[in-house]
Amino acid sequence: MYVISRNKPKIREQANKNAQVLGNFEYGEKLNVIEETKDWYGVAHDVTRDDFRDGTKMSLTYLEKVYILKSETGNIDKINILPSELQVMYSLTRINKTNTFEKLPKLNTHLDIEIIDKAIFDNKRKNAINYFSKYKSVIKKSKGVITVKGKNEIVIFIDELESENLRLECTFIGKFDFLNTYLIDGSYLENQAYRFIDLTSWKNKKTFNGYPYVSTDKRHIICISKDNDDYFDSTADLSLYTLENEEIHQKMKVSFKNWIPADSENSIFWSDDNYLYMTINYVIKNEKDTYIIEDKIQYIRIHVL
Repeated sequence: MYVISRNKPKIREQANKNAQVLGNFEYGEKLNVIEETKDWYGVAHDVTRDDFRDGTKMSLTYLEKVYILKSETGNIDKINILPSELQVMYSLTRINKTNTFEKLPKLNTHLDIEIIDKAIFDNKRKNAINYFSKYKSVIKKSKGVITVKGKNEIVIFIDELESENLRLECTFIGKFDFLNTYLIDGSYLENQAYRFIDLTSWKNKKTFNGYPYVSTDKRHIICISKDNDDYFDSTADLSLYTLENEEIHQKMKVSFKNWIPADSENSIFWSDDNYLYMTINYVIKNEKDTYIIEDKIQYIRIHVL
C-alpha cells in the first residue's frame, strides 16, 4: 500500500483518532503493512523519540508498529504526477549562464510538456520517426583502438581502461545520413557521452551528455538523461539544441525536479506529429526523504515552442 493523501496523514500510536501523533506520513510513501483492522492499517515505520542515556537526553529512532487510516492509503495506481509538477525545475542554463533556483519555478519557455495516457503513447509509437541507421562498416576495434582514415589525416579513438574508476570505451554505433555524421558512444562507467563525427573529416562536431534524439522536422535535437549520482537528488536533465545547415547550437539545458526518464525499452521517440514521447518515473521529494516511484510508468510528450 501507498500513502495517497497529499495532506500529510498523521502517524498514530494506536488505531484511533485520539491516539498520540508521532509524526506525519508523506505522499507516495510505500507502507509495510503488518496489521489490518476495519478502518486502520498497522505499519512498520521508523519513529524518533526522546530518550535518556546516562542522564543525557537524546533523540533515538526505532522501528515500531504505528497506524494510518485506510482512507488515506491506496495502491500504486493512485500515485500520479500532476500536470503542474512537470515543468518545475532546479536549474536552467542559457547562453552559457546557469541559474539554480531556491523557489523552484516552472519552465515557461522553449518547451511544453504534458501528461498523456498509455493508449496515445502506444498509438504514436507506431508512427515513430528515426533518422538514425545502425553502423555497418568494416571498421573494427583492435585491442581497444579504432583507426580510421579521414580526409586529410589518420584519426584514432582509444579506449582508456586503466581502472574501474577511470574507464572510457569508444564504440561506433551508427550514423545520421542527412547530417553526414557518425555517432560514437563513449561510455564512462554509468555515464555516456555521445559524439557526432563528420563523415568526411572525422572531426568531432558535437558532444552530447545523452543520446541525441533528432526531431521529426530535423530542426532540433533533444538529449534527456537522469542524473542519479545522488539517489536523493535525482533529476531529469534535458538539453535542447537547434539544427540549421548542419550547424548544432545548444539553446538551453534544464534539470527537472519531479521526474526522471524511466528505464524501459523503446521509451523515447519522436513521432510524425513532431512531439517527443517518453516514459517517466515520478520523483517525490519532501523534507524527510525522496521517493522514486519506480514500480509505475507514466507517459508524457514534449513539444518545442
